[in-house]
Amino acid sequence: MRIYTTILLTAFFLILPTALNAQEETEILLGSYPYNTETVSDEIDKALEKGFIPVGIEVTPGQEIAVLYNIDEKIDANRYILYQFDDVSKFEAEFTEFLKNGWLPMDISFTGDSVFTIFIPSPYEIEGWRLTSTSLDEDEMLGTLSDFRAQGFNPWGISGLDDRLWFLLLSFEDHEVETFFVNFYTTSDEELKEKIKRDLSSGWKPIGLMKRGFSMSILYTR
Repeated sequence: MRIYTTILLTAFFLILPTALNAQEETEILLGSYPYNTETVSDEIDKALEKGFIPVGIEVTPGQEIAVLYNIDEKIDANRYILYQFDDVSKFEAEFTEFLKNGWLPMDISFTGDSVFTIFIPSPYEIEGWRLTSTSLDEDEMLGTLSDFRAQGFNPWGISGLDDRLWFLLLSFEDHEVETFFVNFYTTSDEELKEKIKRDLSSGWKPIGLMKRGFSMSILYTR
């Protein structure tokens, strides 16, 4: 098993500022990094220094590590861990141990052989977690996530594998997600930035990223 405390060299940043109202403005960054586990960079540290926190991650082995950042004044993240769980038989116990030690999993990424998770110090008390998958059918996705919401589990992370969406769900003692929304984008779309801006200006906060080839989804809450 391997721990990476920083991510890799930046390929590009997508900067998306949008005015939420006359007094408030938010920004998100979408960073794409080359996949090279022997190369270490300080890009996440630089983002943290500017007030951004990593809220989404998607790993494409041999090609790319994509990270979505957001500014969230309610979360003070001065450190993080990007961890690769490479033994499926030990994943549940090891993932739970991170939570017990005060780490908040911001997002997950399934690669087939491994599960990548990015953690920050948790400002919340986490009572439990679940993983579930759905087809790309919107009705099935909403139905499944609504069922988990009824049990107290909030959608918190998103990934994609084998034509299915995978969701990380968390149950908190002192925090609740009011509602959620998944939007689907195409990275080659010339209006990508404008479409994400519209979602942000509607009050949605990004908390998860799925990116496979030209397909990209962002999990939002508000």
